[in-house]
Amino acid sequence: MIDFADVKAAIQARMTDLWAATPITSVAFENGAFTPPTDGSGWVRLYVMEQKSQKPLQWTAPETAAQRLAGRVYVVGHVPKGTGDAALEQMLTAAKTLFEGQTFASISAKIEVQESTAVLAGPDGQAPWFKKLIMLPFWAKPL
Repeated sequence: MIDFADVKAAIQARMTDLWAATPITSVAFENGAFTPPTDGSGWVRLYVMEQKSQKPLQWTAPETAAQRLAGRVYVVGHVPKGTGDAALEQMLTAAKTLFEGQTFASISAKIEVQESTAVLAGPDGQAPWFKKLIMLPFWAKPL
C-alpha cells in the first residue's frame, strides 16, 4: 500500500535535491516558513495534492494488483512584476524537467501542463509578484 505522506516527501526531496542545480535556488513548500528573496530574483512554491486513489485495472492479475495513488504537483513561479517572463519560463521549464517522464521512489510522473497567470501583491508591501502556475499530474505505485 502506498502512503500519500511518503509520496509527498519523495517529491519534495526530489525538488530539494535537484533544484539546487538550477540558477533559481529559492523554493517554498506549502505551509512552510519562507521569506521571498529581496534581491529581485525569482522563486518557486511547490504544492503536492492527492487525488482519489485508483483501483487496479480489470485485467491485472489479483496476485499482482496494487492500488495506485494519483495526485498533482503544482509549481508556482514568481518574478517581480515588470521584469518580463524569461526568468519565470526558465524556472518552470527547470521544474518540468525534474518530473517529466521520471520514475523515482515508486512514483511515475506523467506531465500534463496546464498554465495560468496572475499578479499578486508581494508580502510586506514589496513590489507585486507576477506568477505563473504549472500543474504536473503523477501517479505512484509499488515498483
